[in-house]
Amino acid sequence: MNQHNTHCEHDDMSSDKNCLLKVPIFNHLAYDQLEHILPLLKSKKFKKKEIIYQVNEKADTLYIIKKGLVRMYRLSEGYKEQLLRFLYPGDFTGELNIFTTSVHESFAEAVEDTDVCMIKKDQFEAVIAKYPAIAFMLLKEMSLRLEVAEKQMTWISAETVEMRIAKFLVGLMDPNKDSNIVELTMSRKNLASFLGTSPETLSRRLARLEDLKYIKQLSTKVIQLNDIEKLLESA
Repeated sequence: MNQHNTHCEHDDMSSDKNCLLKVPIFNHLAYDQLEHILPLLKSKKFKKKEIIYQVNEKADTLYIIKKGLVRMYRLSEGYKEQLLRFLYPGDFTGELNIFTTSVHESFAEAVEDTDVCMIKKDQFEAVIAKYPAIAFMLLKEMSLRLEVAEKQMTWISAETVEMRIAKFLVGLMDPNKDSNIVELTMSRKNLASFLGTSPETLSRRLARLEDLKYIKQLSTKVIQLNDIEKLLESA
């Protein structure tokens, strides 16, 4: 193997280690333990709009986002998209099917050019057997995701569009910062999908809340919450 290839492989291994260090279920491990996992990882690049996995495809892999952005969504009977969540560097997907023989029930699509680290089900099970603390961290992460999913279902099934928007905006506030300005991490189209409404309805409701002086749209991504109490009451 020539020196150039050796250098490239070293860079890939270093990049994969950084990938693991970003993930909550792995970043508590010692470096020597990470070294044991690194050879099991396979890297793959996905172009913008390329499907990483789809419904009814065999689910036997844990995917870790190394670079880029991934959106997960489902299709209703009318083929309407329902956004589930976005995955950023350090996030992962496929964990629900690691312990069962199953197929994917959603789509994962690269929003932009994306690099992913992957580890197969049988290999991941061996890692958990060797480092049981990973299973605890995985359970913790899955519990957090279940809580988010349950909140989303409640918003869509039992609350008005205004209340969904209000709670979503308030939920974006950082409790550690003394600021009433929030930034959307998704496009208006994706936000509408996430909240179970249409982009047109979302725009109208935001405009109404701005007319009432409860919010101010500083840009398409940045919103200032002027009166949180009235914002939630109005919904």
